Amino acid sequence: MNRENSNAIVFLDAFNDIEARLRLLAKAEHYVSFNELLKRTRFDNTVIKRYANDLREYAELRNAIVHTRREDFIIAEPHPSVVSHICRVRDQICNPPTVATLKAKPVFVVSPETPMRDVLTQFAQRNFVRCPVVDQGRIVCLLTAKSITRWLASTGLTDQTKVATVSNVIPFALSEKYMISTPETDIYTIYENFKLQLRNGGSLQAVLITRKGDNHGPVTQMITASDLPALFDLLEKGGHN
Repeated sequence: MNRENSNAIVFLDAFNDIEARLRLLAKAEHYVSFNELLKRTRFDNTVIKRYANDLREYAELRNAIVHTRREDFIIAEPHPSVVSHICRVRDQICNPPTVATLKAKPVFVVSPETPMRDVLTQFAQRNFVRCPVVDQGRIVCLLTAKSITRWLASTGLTDQTKVATVSNVIPFALSEKYMISTPETDIYTIYENFKLQLRNGGSLQAVLITRKGDNHGPVTQMITASDLPALFDLLEKGGHN
């Protein structure tokens, strides 16, 4: 048997990489069982949580391989599909795709002084339904089509509406839900946050990306629910754009 090409050896190498990563995340300085490492890390790491059941099964297979191993001979050889999958899991746990790997699209940003007629024109021409409001380098809120609709319903189509600015709409936009994250945030976290909001009956309108993950600095990216199919496809492929 060619040891380097053995499915069992490739499987064990990938499993060992995963176990080492879990041990690092759990800050386990002494021996801790693999299942205990899973318990300690799965709730704080969306990637591990996603693959927790697979990893438990792989732990059993690892034990079967190790316990039946003989010198230059392995009784239990994993199926190639299993080896391929654990390698993909290893890559995503040890090096998960982050927001920085996504192709960045220009973000339309407005200020409180921006005339609403300009906002409405951009929304109509570019098919926008939301944009961040930034005042002196600080994110104030997320302006959405729903916010604008609430404002119009409140004010009516008067002459005052024609000269209104974004500042007039901000009170109607403060209730819109959004998150702020860094480019280093893994895509699993973004994806799971959208799913969690949907399960809880909420509506996460967008994830805004800034350099430090706070409300200061330019908004470099904006991820919305319409991006979820692309995110899911990226996660299923287990790769990077």
